[in-house]
Amino acid sequence: MEGWDLIFSYTRKQAIEDGVLIEVPKAVQEMAGFKYPMVITTGVYELINGEVDKIGLIVVALWLEIIKSKSKKDTIYFSYKNKKLYAKCHPDDDGITPVITIMLITED
Repeated sequence: MEGWDLIFSYTRKQAIEDGVLIEVPKAVQEMAGFKYPMVITTGVYELINGEVDKIGLIVVALWLEIIKSKSKKDTIYFSYKNKKLYAKCHPDDDGITPVITIMLITED
């Protein structure tokens, strides 16, 4: 924005390095047919008790909701173990490359 001074910026890359966002293994993404890099928040990671093997269950729950709703929106709401989550497709730090972030409904 013109005329604005940037005071602070926290990138997706920094959040991954800090452990605030956890990368979904590429094999899990590809198994479900997703082509864009995916991450989950620490809140979602806690929901699965830090069990990396369960990340695939979250990705499949998202995939099933996309198939069921036939939605082409950038945000999809879905549930896993009676917890409300959502996935948002948005630009990466470069402002161009699409990425997907899976979050609890209370996160943004």
